[in-house]
Amino acid sequence: MPSPVGSWLAKVERPSGTVEIGLHFTRDGLVFLVSGAHGGGFWRSQTILWYRIREAMVDDDGNYLGYIDIEQRGEVTTGQLSSSGESRVYGADGELMRTVPIRITAVVATT
Repeated sequence: MPSPVGSWLAKVERPSGTVEIGLHFTRDGLVFLVSGAHGGGFWRSQTILWYRIREAMVDDDGNYLGYIDIEQRGEVTTGQLSSSGESRVYGADGELMRTVPIRITAVVATT
């Protein structure tokens, strides 16, 4: 399987609709949300790509509302990434609010 290292333009499909984000995977196993959302985590790839990201939720005034724990499994082919999994949404008190199925499809970002 090709490596995910580099920047990706991604569409995130969830029950409430589709949003676009930027993902960046580093050689040393880190992954970042770089546009459309902000967060970070880690990845690994052997026969399947696995990654996990924690995204902070804040309101327009910058108040902390909680976080989203994103876990995905998928594959990378030449110039494309696809994964699916679920995101667990936690409130500021750390309590699980809901679990949401997520599918991500991405293409290599060009500059």
